[in-house]
Amino acid sequence: MPHDPDELAAAVVHNVANYMERELAPLRERLARLEAQPAARDGRDGMPGRDGDKGADGKDGRDGLDGKDGLGFDDLSVDYDGERTLTWKMEKGDTQKQFPVMASWLLDRGVWKADADYQRGDCVTWGGCLWVAQKATTGQPRDGDGGWRLAVKKGRDGRDGKDGAKGDPGPQGKAGRDLTQLGADGSKW
Repeated sequence: MPHDPDELAAAVVHNVANYMERELAPLRERLARLEAQPAARDGRDGMPGRDGDKGADGKDGRDGLDGKDGLGFDDLSVDYDGERTLTWKMEKGDTQKQFPVMASWLLDRGVWKADADYQRGDCVTWGGCLWVAQKATTGQPRDGDGGWRLAVKKGRDGRDGKDGAKGDPGPQGKAGRDLTQLGADGSKW
């Protein structure tokens, strides 16, 4: 997840724009079909209609019920699941609307595991390199399924360093036993 507020804001705006584009696509298609229809032509004027009967004035009806207040910015919250989903929530009383938005930022998944399912944007280490999943995959990095992209390549091993300076002598050890007067059977002679 981006730590910079400007990067986070840009990611949120990008994802909201993609969401709005998907939601508005059917409306745009319908509008294009309506605009493609031929324009109406003027016809001839018709005959004048006859005068209608004068009706009596009606009584006023009852006042309608008060409507419910709508949702506003004070009712908006955004929840983050700690992974990839930002959920925009609008809540007021019993009225609730939610709009989950999936982000594609990079997530560190540690060392690659054969039994794991990885999603686009998951990062793993394998073979001393860092790999980024390009799509949902269960494959191993470098097995050619196109699921992984090498992000950071392992460097060469460095040369061995020079030996350090001789250290200070250690503490005096405890006195040992005299084993010079033992026979082959372990008895003293």
